Amino acid sequence: MPLTVTVPAVNSELTSLIRIKGELEITASTDDPQLVDNIREASALIKAYCGRDFARETVTETFVGSGMVDVCLTRTPIISVSALSYDGTTIGSTTFEIQDSEAGILRRIDNIWTNSEYRRQNIERYALPSGAGKNNWSVTYVSGYITPGSTSGQRTLPFDIERACIETVKSFYLRRGDDPRLKHQRTGDASETLFDTVHGLPATAESILRNWRRISI
Repeated sequence: MPLTVTVPAVNSELTSLIRIKGELEITASTDDPQLVDNIREASALIKAYCGRDFARETVTETFVGSGMVDVCLTRTPIISVSALSYDGTTIGSTTFEIQDSEAGILRRIDNIWTNSEYRRQNIERYALPSGAGKNNWSVTYVSGYITPGSTSGQRTLPFDIERACIETVKSFYLRRGDDPRLKHQRTGDASETLFDTVHGLPATAESILRNWRRISI
């Protein structure tokens, strides 16, 4: 389903510089530029691993009618729907409802998501099966969470997602200067695992994010 961001997020980082400095007990500002870069890197890594965007944005999505009462939109959670149209004709707000915000399900009320239609030999109209044809339906909606560093309102980002970002930033910062090729080191009888990562994320962060991951089938 093609999607266009019409109003981008004010802030898409999944934690804030203040929070990170508090976790690391840093009071000086010398390392602020590096920490900001680490936050951005960690946020992008989490977004890629989870296969989804978390920050609140307004998007316009087009899709093919399924002939059913429910449609699953790409971005979640759905906060509000500002416009819906079929083949360029506006559909009234009383004809649909947000059935499940977190799952991204939009439901038609006493109707269906009409199948896309084409004309056979430019004469006869016929419905195409779900997944075929052009994207006749268009919906504009607000989705996602208000992130910790945003000024657009009180944060709504789940705390476990921020914790995963914090743990990732801390691992970047505390391991700065280490050789990324080095996995273990031994000093006398003591050994240490330097990089316990999964998909570039520290294992603690990856275990948190499993429940937020989306896998395309």
